[in-house]
Amino acid sequence: MKLYHGSKTKGIKVLKAIYHPLVKRKVVFATPDKNFALAMIWGTRDELAVGYYKNTKTKEKIMYIDELKPKKLELLNQEGYLYEVDNGGFTQNKRLMKEEYIVTKDIKVQKEIKIKNILTRLKRTKKVKIVPYDNVLKEMQKRDKETQ
Repeated sequence: MKLYHGSKTKGIKVLKAIYHPLVKRKVVFATPDKNFALAMIWGTRDELAVGYYKNTKTKEKIMYIDELKPKKLELLNQEGYLYEVDNGGFTQNKRLMKEEYIVTKDIKVQKEIKIKNILTRLKRTKKVKIVPYDNVLKEMQKRDKETQ
């Protein structure tokens, strides 16, 4: 399984483990989902929320990007980079989403993939639903009904 780490920084050769308060240690994050890696470049702040929801009727799993403040989707309207890494040593953690993997050491990058525009790329896939600020509450209510 290939794993990916998203960044706005070009030319990274080694991903450095940094302290993360949720797991209380230095880690590097990666995921098998390229879209998730791209969204998480900005999705860990107060501006955008990134998550997965599974419709209990259709069993369809979709990644959502919710704009939590007006005009914050524009953060994704820029270039970004996907870094492919070897999955050796990566594990899951019960405090994280199941799509997130961590390793507690610096990890060498195998491949860099330039994405000219993150938002354009994410809009092209049917597996991602981007929800503008004005529709977030309505969409969350809809998701709540579909996951019960």
